[in-house]
Amino acid sequence: MPLALLRRISRECLPLILMSNEDVEAAAILVLAGHVNAAMQVVFDRRGGAQPGMVVTEITRLGWRMLEAFRSLQSRR
Repeated sequence: MPLALLRRISRECLPLILMSNEDVEAAAILVLAGHVNAAMQVVFDRRGGAQPGMVVTEITRLGWRMLEAFRSLQSRR
């Protein structure tokens, strides 16, 4: 799941706000691995309700390298 989220983040405009528990957990793993810069913040859903979320601000060099390595593996198959 974290790699799929990293690919998704690479296709989005940043900053990207993640609110689902699954996305927040995967983003936390990406932060710990050094692939993205992100922070937990209180964010507002479409109805104006406050909830915890993760705001991704950047894919790091290491994250971009991971994406390139994954693409290389995919192209060999």
